[in-house]
Amino acid sequence: MQKPFFSIITCTYSSGKYIGKNILSVEEQTLTDYEHIFVDGNSTDDTRQLINIYKLRDKRVSVYQLEPKGISNAMNEGIRQARGKYLIFLNSDDCFIDSNVLDDVHKYLSSHLSLEWIYGKILVETEDGREIGTFPKRRFMQISSKCFYGKWLIKIFNFVPHQAVFMRKEVFDKFGLFDETITSKMDYDLWLKTISTTRWEYLDRIISRYMVGHNTVSAAPARKKENLDNMNIVQSRYFGKLGQVVLPLLNLWILRVNKIYKSLKVA
Repeated sequence: MQKPFFSIITCTYSSGKYIGKNILSVEEQTLTDYEHIFVDGNSTDDTRQLINIYKLRDKRVSVYQLEPKGISNAMNEGIRQARGKYLIFLNSDDCFIDSNVLDDVHKYLSSHLSLEWIYGKILVETEDGREIGTFPKRRFMQISSKCFYGKWLIKIFNFVPHQAVFMRKEVFDKFGLFDETITSKMDYDLWLKTISTTRWEYLDRIISRYMVGHNTVSAAPARKKENLDNMNIVQSRYFGKLGQVVLPLLNLWILRVNKIYKSLKVA
């Protein structure tokens, strides 16, 4: 059987409220050279039923049930099952921005064969559909591996949204899977591990919609300390002893500045 160009990996857990948009955004793609892999943590709502209905009408769909052991574990299972050349993680409350995403990315990657991964933009929106804006929006974050400051900037600030990343499966074979010892920022850990020795570029295109809601691990207010702790753990791995002292203070300062900025916008 011929291997697909893309493997779309969707991790789910009791996400029946959102999974329909995810599925529809994939079904509507004009390019059909993909497989859609679901890794479900034994959902207790109608998630599995909705995926199984989808699977019945599309042979490119596969489903794997796992005991819930965290998002890294689920994504790693998706990687192990993937047959595609390029992988993207489009989780249950994410969806492609339009029907031409895969076609446009396929054309770009086919004309830039040396690239090992690319990242685009995401459209951030609230659970009720209110659009917040795109990310990364600033030009200095829209760069490539040829940029002299890129590998240093990302050590301070993660400007790569995983919902807009297409990465060769070979990169995971070379550098390993996501770190299952941390509960968030595992994608950030992967960027830092690979960014200095792989070929990558920014694609000026919105790839997916990213919903900020109560199920979003990185955005939930109750998880802020946990996320900050994971951020400090990851950064200290690549900055050494100095980073263990400086970066936690820098991260707190960045959070403070963002809080002030948001309050000014509201006012």
